[in-house]
Amino acid sequence: MRRLHAAAFSGRSGISRYAEDFFELVLSQRGYERLDVGSEGAHRAAEIDRNDVVHIEIGVNQAQEISLLYELIRRGHRQIDVTLHDPPFVRWPYFKSSNGLLNSAAKFLQLYFNNFGIGTAELRAVRRYFVLTQKGCERVRRTYDFRNVHHIPHVVRPEEIREYQPAPANLLHFGFIARNKGLDYALALHQAILDKFPHTRFVVIGDSINDEGARYLSGLKRRYTTNVDYLGFVEADRLADSFDRACVAVLPFAAYKSVVPASASVLNAMKMGKLVLATDVNAVGEFLREGQSGYLLSGDLRADASKLSEILAKPRDIETVVRRATEYLRTVHHPDVVGAAFDRAV
Repeated sequence: MRRLHAAAFSGRSGISRYAEDFFELVLSQRGYERLDVGSEGAHRAAEIDRNDVVHIEIGVNQAQEISLLYELIRRGHRQIDVTLHDPPFVRWPYFKSSNGLLNSAAKFLQLYFNNFGIGTAELRAVRRYFVLTQKGCERVRRTYDFRNVHHIPHVVRPEEIREYQPAPANLLHFGFIARNKGLDYALALHQAILDKFPHTRFVVIGDSINDEGARYLSGLKRRYTTNVDYLGFVEADRLADSFDRACVAVLPFAAYKSVVPASASVLNAMKMGKLVLATDVNAVGEFLREGQSGYLLSGDLRADASKLSEILAKPRDIETVVRRATEYLRTVHHPDVVGAAFDRAV
């Protein structure tokens, strides 16, 4: 019997990066081997014996991992564990269609009626589900009435946690750019404080991932030009330098109606030694405690601009909160803590 960890390790998605860290810091120490699904997906099932234990990283956009999961279920494998990155769903929507109207109808059916139970029997074949937030766990249990659902914290590499370093009183936003990431609100917030802080710059790290995102970003570049630096995609070896241009990360995500993802961007910004301001949506509140590990945005531009102005005016408070946030990462998200939570489930 082998223990296999299946994921698209070579991909550029956040799930691929998480899979690499989770394997190296947790699963490899427990006898697991990497199984990079690459672009093959279901075809890799032929290499897996029915007695093998397979742990698969599943996000609703991870097509190859999803195809591998369903192929293993079809072949009768019963030692399958899954980390759900977009709980409660494995596939969204379950009934996919190239017709936009039908696709919307399928999402409605799945979100509000759980497809009347269609597909749930397949998912019962999974031995254990792991979810990276408590809120996501509860959503899975409530949706399917499953009890084999376990919370494990999102693992963070301790050596990548940066100590607090004084930085210019600038703001930043990073990650793949799309409407639900809230860059438009972040830029409007920056514009609203320029009267009080005329030298504050806004650093945008990242690029769009599709045509819709490209149009959205293009519009923002035309509208917001004062003191804004659009850096585009930044290679990993230059990322720290880009982050050092600001002291505050502004991440006003939109609430997802369908899924409850773990907000890895919040953890990554904390890991880089930045004070994080984010909206209390999805499961952000599990990572970001007001005045302790960061600050929560209300979505009211005037109120949030006032809060941000107060924060920028007190650099010592920024240092205090950043130090608390890095300590939080070292305790709650340390590989030993994550590994212990994994072992308790097993």
